[in-house]
Amino acid sequence: MPETFRFPNGGYNVTVCRRKDIIDSIDLDSVDKNILDVIVEQCERDAENFLKEGRWTGIPYLGNMRIPEHKQRFKDIDGKDLVATARETLDAEQYAAFKRDLNANIGADVARQRLYKYQTSMFVTKHRWQYNKYLKDKRASKCSDKNVFARFMCYSCITLTNFIPEV
Repeated sequence: MPETFRFPNGGYNVTVCRRKDIIDSIDLDSVDKNILDVIVEQCERDAENFLKEGRWTGIPYLGNMRIPEHKQRFKDIDGKDLVATARETLDAEQYAAFKRDLNANIGADVARQRLYKYQTSMFVTKHRWQYNKYLKDKRASKCSDKNVFARFMCYSCITLTNFIPEV
């Protein structure tokens, strides 16, 4: 049976439906309830895998979501252990400054990565022939991922064309 919860501080009433409630509410004679259960399980697994990979995932009636990049980066560098160690070794002011600097560095890295992806995608879109040439380059065959090599070369072209030396 669906349960109704109310958000605090005058919030909305929210009806929470469990998987069993949804499957039992469908009155299709030709569809086996076990098949529906398997489909729902597969959707849950796919959403979980996409979120673990850092990709966008769509959940029906909820929308699209992903884990924010700065939280993923914090997890990748084992931020909890780093912050716990800093808390033990630093005094209060140094600890606060450390956390502030760590968050700023992670934010800057995410912004640089986003800019890199944006610039390379714009270059690849505009100069597809150049990108394909880099993919077929013999140096790319030595790399484990040809796409990474080609995008790096495209980014290098962007950087070189935007470089204006000061006189």
